[in-house]
Amino acid sequence: GSRELIQKSGQLFWYPAEVDVSIRPGWFYHPKDDEKIKSLPHLVDIYFNSVGMNAVLLLNVPPDQRGLIHQADVERLKEFKAWIDESFSENLLANAKVDKGEARKLIDNNADTYWEADEIPSSLVFTLDKECIIDIVELQEFISKGQRVESFRVEAMEDGQWKEVASGTTIGYRRLVRTAPVKTRMLRLTITGSRYHALISRFAAYKSKELLSEPVISRNKEGMVSITSEIAFPTLVYTTDGSEPTQESHLYSDPFSFPGKGTVKAKAYINNFSSASSVVSETFDICPARWTVLASEEGHPAFPAAQAIDGDLKTMWHTAWEGELKNQAFSIAVDMGEALSLKGFSYNPRQDGSFSGTVLRYSFLISDDGVKWVPVISNALFDNMVNNPSKREVLFSWPVKARYFKFVSHEGIFNEKWVSVGELGVIT
Repeated sequence: GSRELIQKSGQLFWYPAEVDVSIRPGWFYHPKDDEKIKSLPHLVDIYFNSVGMNAVLLLNVPPDQRGLIHQADVERLKEFKAWIDESFSENLLANAKVDKGEARKLIDNNADTYWEADEIPSSLVFTLDKECIIDIVELQEFISKGQRVESFRVEAMEDGQWKEVASGTTIGYRRLVRTAPVKTRMLRLTITGSRYHALISRFAAYKSKELLSEPVISRNKEGMVSITSEIAFPTLVYTTDGSEPTQESHLYSDPFSFPGKGTVKAKAYINNFSSASSVVSETFDICPARWTVLASEEGHPAFPAAQAIDGDLKTMWHTAWEGELKNQAFSIAVDMGEALSLKGFSYNPRQDGSFSGTVLRYSFLISDDGVKWVPVISNALFDNMVNNPSKREVLFSWPVKARYFKFVSHEGIFNEKWVSVGELGVIT
């Protein structure tokens, strides 16, 4: 807490924070999620934003119907452990020279020793045996005497100049900061703010194992599939028959037509196939190329109803949230252009990081003429949407045939007077 709050406290106690997250989209096992396990880059991000931010990570791994951990989860956990083990295997500062002798306690690998910064700001310079590439720095306070540091800065010597590569506020038990890769032989740690004397027990630097970001598979309203990657000059391969992509699979160069049902899997390679990303997978139903909005509550000008069926998760339908509003049900009716046999439908909440307007209680109706509507599901709840606002796929008790469908929102997760829909789809 801030100094102002601390001054009002009679006593101070240190408690570790806990970050709870599931390796799958939800907390429980569902076979349909076997190909939706969090990617290795995603898990690494979670690690740095939890363990690396002075917290404890509790990663939920749900057992399947056998009472066992599914093999897909096991393989991802093995990849995760291997990445952590290799990335933190060598502290590049272990044999460094320090400009203040007592500060060697920061690199003696002993959690019971510490360096005391009795002046603020206070700096230490570490000189490595040789030039190294560094992209992670680690700091730890001597936590048994409290969490004191309020701000810090790490600089690297480049071309004879000190360049800031990392900074932050609290350190606590453990702080990990990822940096842009920097080649250097000297690091300078500066404690720039602290409540009383800062007690630092560890300072370390690492070069992480190469982590290839996974490609992203998307499909537009017309059924054209695109595969993109953040990697520079990747070789992208893909399959459309459910098989795992290999070096011999289709080579991706331009968007390709895939308007029907099926699964697209993709993988990125670099360095002449010597390194590869994890496999990503997207399962599609029929594309909404012929779909049009028959009727809906008026959307905000920037978020019209047509964006609920445009095949683009970066857009959304959002009703007005300004002016005089009243509690009401919101609906959107869609003409699919032809009669289809439907086994269910899907609802994707908005994907912009906000959950405002996300639907909790809903109804789903069908029609042959767009005038007379027959309820298929009435006044139902999306399970655990409040705690896990992610895509929902709802199966009907039996297949129904219709050309038109209507989705009705009766209540949102925050009981607001508006609604938002990232994307609506059907299951055929």
